[in-house]
Amino acid sequence: MKEMIEERAIKEDVKSPEEKGEEIDFKITDKVANLMMRIAENNYASRDEIGVLFTSYGYRFRLIKGLKSLGMISELKTHVIPSKVYFLTPLGYDYLDSRGLLRVPDHFNQSNFRIATCFHTLAGLEVRLIFEKHEKVSSWCPERCLFQLRKGDLKIG
Repeated sequence: MKEMIEERAIKEDVKSPEEKGEEIDFKITDKVANLMMRIAENNYASRDEIGVLFTSYGYRFRLIKGLKSLGMISELKTHVIPSKVYFLTPLGYDYLDSRGLLRVPDHFNQSNFRIATCFHTLAGLEVRLIFEKHEKVSSWCPERCLFQLRKGDLKIG
């Protein structure tokens, strides 16, 4: 039995995100890429924050499922409300970097997750998403990006 499992694992083809996307019929649009950029800058997001950009509950579910199946995001159980937060995987960070949308130097590590700061982080992201909808807000940049701006490693606009 063990040999059959190993043989099957060897024969499986590893597929690229584009090939996986064709199978599940999910494409990363500019709006989805911008959401991924905001998740990277704030470390994680819950369904509520995703709902600020994507108001349709059905599309929100499809978006999360599609990004997870592409390997772009992963979930972390918080054991409080919200019960899950979603963060970018290394593949998600690489995708943003290839499109020139990555504005933070470091990646989120699950071991750095603290429930004490979770609510503050999620509230900050929700406020940001609401403010960005206003026509007089040209560019909202979290503190993590401001350090990069000060060093000259980042250009906004």
